[in-house]
Amino acid sequence: MELLDINTLAFLVFFGFMAAFIDSVVGGGGLISIPALMWTGLPPLTVLGTNKVAAVMGAFTSFVTFVRSGKVDGWLIRRLFPISLIGSGVGVVTVRLIPSEFL
Repeated sequence: MELLDINTLAFLVFFGFMAAFIDSVVGGGGLISIPALMWTGLPPLTVLGTNKVAAVMGAFTSFVTFVRSGKVDGWLIRRLFPISLIGSGVGVVTVRLIPSEFL
């Protein structure tokens, strides 16, 4: 993996903060981070994976906050988690089957 030059790194840091801010306020930070990552020339699968890691971290911190406040229904989570996990797996397999030129 090659190192990023200072201008590309500054670009990614700026748009990363902008995406995180927008995502924390109204959601949809991926609409900023995905084009910024694509502009750097990264492969589409890497861009989607990088964006998803950021989204998972944001969702996890929100989940922890809700659990601590007592607003989470454990019974519902135990029922829906397996369905979510299967859906995630199907989504990953589907994206991997699509040619990167199309993505």
